[in-house]
Amino acid sequence: MKIPPAYHLLALLLLAGVLFFIHLGGYDLWPPDEPRFALIAREMMQTGDYLIPRVNGVVYEEKPPLMFWGIALLSAPLGDVNEWTARIPSALAGLVTVVFAYWLARSMFDTRIAFWAALILITTFRFWWEARVGQLDMLLCAWLTMSCYGLWRWHKERRWGFLVLLYAGMALGAITKGPPGFIFPFLAVVVFYWRDKKEIKKLHPIVGLILAGIPLAAWLIPARMAASAEHQSGAGQMLVSNVFRQTVQRFFVGVTHANPPWYYLEHLPLDLLPWTLFLPWVAVWAWKRRKQSDEIRFLLSWILPAFLFFCIAIEKRAIYLLPLYPALAILFSCSINDLLDNPSGRWLPRLKVAWSLCLVAGGAGLILLGYTPFAEYWSPWFYPLALLAFIGGIAILHESHSGDIQRLPVSMATAFTLAALCLACVVLPGMNDDKSARAFCTPMRQMAAQGETFSLFSLRFPREEYAFYAEHRCEPVLAEPEEITGGGPIDLREGAQIMKLLKTIDHAVTGVELPSIKEVSEEKLKELQTAIDSEVAAEKLDVATAQKYEATMRKVLDTLFEKMAKPEPGFIIVQERDWRWVLALHPVAARLAVVQNLGVGKRTLLLIANEKGAERARAILATPVRF
Repeated sequence: MKIPPAYHLLALLLLAGVLFFIHLGGYDLWPPDEPRFALIAREMMQTGDYLIPRVNGVVYEEKPPLMFWGIALLSAPLGDVNEWTARIPSALAGLVTVVFAYWLARSMFDTRIAFWAALILITTFRFWWEARVGQLDMLLCAWLTMSCYGLWRWHKERRWGFLVLLYAGMALGAITKGPPGFIFPFLAVVVFYWRDKKEIKKLHPIVGLILAGIPLAAWLIPARMAASAEHQSGAGQMLVSNVFRQTVQRFFVGVTHANPPWYYLEHLPLDLLPWTLFLPWVAVWAWKRRKQSDEIRFLLSWILPAFLFFCIAIEKRAIYLLPLYPALAILFSCSINDLLDNPSGRWLPRLKVAWSLCLVAGGAGLILLGYTPFAEYWSPWFYPLALLAFIGGIAILHESHSGDIQRLPVSMATAFTLAALCLACVVLPGMNDDKSARAFCTPMRQMAAQGETFSLFSLRFPREEYAFYAEHRCEPVLAEPEEITGGGPIDLREGAQIMKLLKTIDHAVTGVELPSIKEVSEEKLKELQTAIDSEVAAEKLDVATAQKYEATMRKVLDTLFEKMAKPEPGFIIVQERDWRWVLALHPVAARLAVVQNLGVGKRTLLLIANEKGAERARAILATPVRF
């Protein structure tokens, strides 16, 4: 009895729903992006201003608002943003992507290819991970997969509805993440129709791009005008600056994630796990068939130009390639099914041996990790799964000699499903205390919940996750280079001097041994200052420039400590290494109390408080938490 395609898709969505949604709110929002986007949505709800995104009270110019609107909409019935509502848009977008990937593969090939393409997509590590993270990229992936589907169906059927779908996907992608909403379809169209320019004209690209840009422009122009009025600056200047930063600067210079050209060659194999074992076979298979059918040529036109584009770009992150994963999954499905249908040769037996060895090594490694400090991240029932992987690898290794090699993809999908469930329910929640800012922000959050008035500052430190979990605005201090120079624009040379000075100071104070960061003697304060002066001299920095920057930093710290001297409770969040040079530059800092000294992620953080703040924080921390 033949199973209807609708049942196939329903089964796939059921599996995807379990993997994407299970324990989705079981651990906190982790930096850098999740707390930032959740905070933007919360501030929209609190202020009622859905036109201008703000993070920590400051206009957020980096990304369009569609994701933030979605989080706010889902959070509205609850009255506030939480871990579930911040991540549900990504999980729903993952389901939408699976549907369009299935439809695209079925329209290109058949139901069998479509089923395996969707299953491979669901059980690919990077895709699964991004479906559970409160970021923009899975939402962008959903819209661009819809756009890809529309382009293919237009190519085959020439129905206007599919052309609308193409440009609608681009419009939604643009108002989700800006320029990437146009880049992927543009590159695919140009390469696919390279030898037939008339086909490009039939797409009505100028009209289509104008219409696709209308939703973004309808938000961007009034938002920039309102923001410019608020900042008393030119709307046009703000708009041009933002477009320049999001396009030219990211491509040629890099903003925060500059990486070498081979970055994706290193990361893509890891992100495609467990299907990476098939990657050599898929690459050879697809290249040999690149001219044999429109289907393979179309998929390669979607994948290769965008891959090369992002390899050339200076700014690189693994998530930037996410819109390529549906097309990659279809290619993997075609080539793997062809390999299973024609198992002659040595490819498949070797792949099965490699997979079995991976399971054996992975299971053994997890068992050994049980005797290391990492064991605290998972509960006892994680070990039976590790043992199961070990035994399963041996069983598959034995089975590979019998010639029964058709179940290899099933084994890989099953193993990933078990591993993903284990990660979602055990490992990630176990890592939460180390990654989350919630525990650190307990005193401020409880004070905010009780309506108490207090001040909160962050000193040279990203503050979105702390503002979110403190549920209180966090005023940044010395967060931008302009504060160090005394205001005004800075050029690249001056920016480089500032970075070198800060690194020099950081290295100098790190070398001074302090018995306790909570009580620093006068002698140690002088030693910190001497270490800074010696390091600056040794690095041959311009003394006059260094002194100028140091004087400006002292003035900023003067203002900070004047605010901390007010009667109301006051707190400063700062990294321990930064607090060392603050003590050296401004010894009055030693009079403040260190309330908390905790490791959060890779950082060691201090919660500094004035007298009133320390009194309230210690009282809150001393009170047992009741559930």
